[in-house]
Amino acid sequence: MAVSSEFREYKMTDGDLCLFTNQLCSTLTRNLADLEVFAITEEKISQLKAQNDEFKVFSQDQILLYLIVDATEQKKIATESIKNTLRNMALRCQMKWGSGSWQEDTLGIAGMNKFIDDTLLNASRRVHEKMTGFLSELADTGLTAEILDNFETLNNSFEFAINLQKDRINERRVKTSERITMGNELYRLVSKYCDIGKRVYSGRSPAHYNDFIIYSPTPGSIKVPEGLKL
Repeated sequence: MAVSSEFREYKMTDGDLCLFTNQLCSTLTRNLADLEVFAITEEKISQLKAQNDEFKVFSQDQILLYLIVDATEQKKIATESIKNTLRNMALRCQMKWGSGSWQEDTLGIAGMNKFIDDTLLNASRRVHEKMTGFLSELADTGLTAEILDNFETLNNSFEFAINLQKDRINERRVKTSERITMGNELYRLVSKYCDIGKRVYSGRSPAHYNDFIIYSPTPGSIKVPEGLKL
């Protein structure tokens, strides 16, 4: 499932981009005397390294995905507790008034396995209200005020679990967009310095020139990113 509409301007992984940027910083420092003519300085190299370090540690997607999985599991547990409670409430109506009674029908939980989260929550809150009204009549089925209080707490927990999952999914979407923006900015800066390095060493030093090529032509290795000028 897509989590962002942002466009990634490079085809290598984020990890490969960070690794290459680290190598580029070392290359720029080593060849600084030749590159100063294009206004490359130690300060700019330090800024590039800092930008790379920030990108490297920014909200790794695997962690965000784990939080979504955890929130989804919590909601799943709460969902099953809600459904089990609703079945128990329907059973109390059946015990008192028989199967298919208007009291059971008024709970409105037929087909609840097909309910989406918000629909199930609304239905559960309605059942709580109905059963509160039936409390005195259903006392002989074991229904108590304490059970209803616990039912209300369960509804609140279910609502929290629903919102938590939504928040986690939205957080991942936002962070993914921010990460793509940061990666694109880093990639553009890396590409600019690589273009400068290739201009300086073109026809002068093949070894140094190759240090500024972001990709390797070896089969199965990193492919040339889009937009890179060779």
